[in-house]
Amino acid sequence: MALLKKAFLCSFIIWLIGFILGVHYKIDFTSLNNYGEGVSLFTQKEPLSLSLDILRNNLYVLIFNLTGVVVLGISTAINLVFNGFFLGQMISAGISNLSLGKTILIVLPHSLELLGLWLGGCVGFAGAKMLIQYFVTKDAIREDNLFLLGKVFMVAVLLTVLAAFTEVYVSMRII
Repeated sequence: MALLKKAFLCSFIIWLIGFILGVHYKIDFTSLNNYGEGVSLFTQKEPLSLSLDILRNNLYVLIFNLTGVVVLGISTAINLVFNGFFLGQMISAGISNLSLGKTILIVLPHSLELLGLWLGGCVGFAGAKMLIQYFVTKDAIREDNLFLLGKVFMVAVLLTVLAAFTEVYVSMRII
């Protein structure tokens, strides 16, 4: 259990580093798309179809976090930094183009997604630590620890599913 707490904290801190960098490092996205065009792309799709697209994308991110188990947490760390950076960029752009209150309202439904992301990172890091310990000490990985990692990952998946539908049915109404 202590390993999971440390892995979750590590997941959050690595994400937070990316987030802080994203808020402070300005990238001009106007050449790619402006805010209104991006929103209209989302609002033109059927809500269920959009929810499933978001779910698929978020599950890819979650599975990518899980690959950290076999690559010593490196992919998990990269994924967390990238996702933190991207959200930092979006919040920074939102505050620049909208009010702080409107930006918070738009981002708040994503809190379920963030918790799922951090839990997925936790599994990636904790699994990597368990694998390293196995190779160093040759002690078998305990079945109850694997079961616990599986439960945490399933909670992350559940939160990710809820987040995909929340983003469409709540966030899109706010925009």
